[in-house]
Amino acid sequence: MAQQYPTAPTRIIRGPQVQTCTGLGRSTIYDKLDPESSSFDPTFPKQVSIGLRAVGWVEAEIEAWIQRRIAESRNIPKQENRPKSRGTARRVTRDCSGAVSDTTEAPEAVRADVCTAFDPTCPSSG
Repeated sequence: MAQQYPTAPTRIIRGPQVQTCTGLGRSTIYDKLDPESSSFDPTFPKQVSIGLRAVGWVEAEIEAWIQRRIAESRNIPKQENRPKSRGTARRVTRDCSGAVSDTTEAPEAVRADVCTAFDPTCPSSG
């Protein structure tokens, strides 16, 4: 039976290339590999020994990790990152004289007030 080879050659890349590909610094890369670190990432590709004192990473594994990170960051619904609204808005304003007012209002009131404060032709200016 004939041996099958991958369509693209497997390349080992060194640390500086991993840094360039990922945008991470050297210390961060090694933190991601260290289970004792708060930055540990079990999905980050493990290095491969390429000599007595040299390591590298499989380029395809680094690329796959980057693609997963991109997919994860773009699949997070925007509203999960925002705090839930409590139905009121806090507003700190400063008038022309420099006086500061700090108010808590319903969102509709804030929108109407902002509208009238900046646009006298706004329909809600009454």
